[in-house]
Amino acid sequence: MPVEAPDQRLDQILAVISNDRLDQIPEPLLDRLTQPRPSVFDQVALSVAFYLDDIDGLDEVRTRVAWRAEVNPGALRRDAVAIDMLLAESHSPGKLMLLVGDSCCVIDDETWVLGEKACDQVVAAWLADLASMIREVLESNGR
Repeated sequence: MPVEAPDQRLDQILAVISNDRLDQIPEPLLDRLTQPRPSVFDQVALSVAFYLDDIDGLDEVRTRVAWRAEVNPGALRRDAVAIDMLLAESHSPGKLMLLVGDSCCVIDDETWVLGEKACDQVVAAWLADLASMIREVLESNGR
C-alpha cells in the first residue's frame, strides 16, 4: 500500500466535501483541518521529543510506542510516515542531528549519547530503526 503524506490525505477529504456542505462543518474543526501543517522535519522533531523524553533504555521506547499504538494508532502511523518522508529527503550536514540535540538515542539495547561523536548517519539509522519498531508494533496489534 503506498504511503500518503498527511496533507495529501487531507486534500482528498476536503475534495470530497462539496462547497455547499462546508458550512455544516463546525468552524473550529474546519479551522483545524485547513490550518497549515508543520513541516515533516517539525513533525519528526515532535515525535522524537515524545519518544526520547526522560527515557532509561530501549524498553521504555518500546513501551511508549506500544502505548501510543493502543491510544492513537493513527498518530503512530503518521509518525512512521513522517520519518520515512524525512529520511527520503536530502538534508544539509548537521540537520538530522538537530532532532536529537544532546539527547540520548537508544540503539540495539545500548544508550548512545549523541554529542561530539554523533553524525547525521547515526541519527538516520536510529530514525529508521524507530520507524521499523513502530511498524512492527502496529502490525502486531493488527493496526
